[in-house]
Order: sequence, then C-alpha cells, then structure tokens
Amino acid sequence: MTAGDPMSESTTIGATINAAHAEKVLGFIDRAKKAGATIACGGERIQLDGELAGGYYLSPCIVTNCTDDMEVVREEIFGSVACVLPFDTEEEAIRRANDTIYGLGGMYKMFRFEYVN
Repeated sequence: MTAGDPMSESTTIGATINAAHAEKVLGFIDRAKKAGATIACGGERIQLDGELAGGYYLSPCIVTNCTDDMEVVREEIFGSVACVLPFDTEEEAIRRANDTIYGLGGMYKMFRFEYVN
C-alpha cells in the first residue's frame, strides 16, 4: 500500500484530516490494546518526505482478539481500522452486525463463498 498525495492514482492511503483526528484514531487503537485486543498490523504514524511531510498519515490497522463489547468494535472510528471477529454461523454474524446503533459498522464478510449470495 502506498501513502501519499490523494490525487495520485498510485496512492492507496491518504492522510487523516488533521492532527486531532489522527490522535483520535490512534487513541482508539491504544484503548483496544489496553482492553486486550491484538494489533495484527499497522496502527502507527507514517512519516512522509517532501511536500507531504507533516501530514497526518496512519498505517491501516487490523485488530484481532476483539470482543463485541469493545469500544473499537462498537464505535465508528472514521479511520483505517478493521476489527476481525470470528463467528460460527451466518445467523450469528448477522445478529452481531445488526447489534449496533451505527449503520456504517453493520456489515460482515465471509470467505466461504457457498454462503454468499
């Protein structure tokens, strides 16, 4: 993945809007770790050179060992943070995805294509 100028076609990671929002996203990640989650990758500042230096770039973060009641799972972060929550049945996944007051977080992905319509 390439962090950089959002107008460049080669860029896949843009900056957060400002320092306060970057710190907010990093705070979610830090609190997730303190609550027992594991950061599988990412979740750190990315320092770029040149005219993009000083931008508020963060590496995309994958969070594992989450539980449904964790803040990082329940809140909309508006940053590149993905929580991985295994499930046993499609019904369980749908119930858990719908158990939120926020619509943007209500989704699930499956890698067993026989279940996907």
